[in-house]
Amino acid sequence: MKVDKIEEILDLTLEARKQNLAFNPMFVGEAGLGKSEAVRQWVKEQQKKDENFGFVDFRTAYYEGPDFVGFPETFKDEDGRLRMLHALPKMWPTKGRGLILFEEPNRGNTMVMNCLMQILTDREVGTDYKLPDGWIIAGAMNPEGARYDVSAMDTA
Repeated sequence: MKVDKIEEILDLTLEARKQNLAFNPMFVGEAGLGKSEAVRQWVKEQQKKDENFGFVDFRTAYYEGPDFVGFPETFKDEDGRLRMLHALPKMWPTKGRGLILFEEPNRGNTMVMNCLMQILTDREVGTDYKLPDGWIIAGAMNPEGARYDVSAMDTA
């Protein structure tokens, strides 16, 4: 992967989102190339244009599947039945625009990878959260292989 192309690809990602299209680039390359730093530099440039441009640096190895949907809470529905919902985790934005960077998604467990699939394809998490339209998603990871402690990811 050529790090000098990351800013151009993120510009395309932003333009695709403005047209309501989904384009979630995954930057794959050896450790130390500067993938994550190039993304952060791009975010800083966006923040010069719009000080409210958000950034969520999501280290997937630190999370488990339930962390994506939030802490369970109970409530009574209109028929008085006890039901469960989830409190929205602080990491998920509720307004504005910005970039969510999934760092090392292939270091997450299978449950995390399944949650990532939902946010990447449906822009949703669980049944109660939808990513605001102004937000884009990208990822950065090291390749599979004996040199890295990563999990294999299927094509989906």
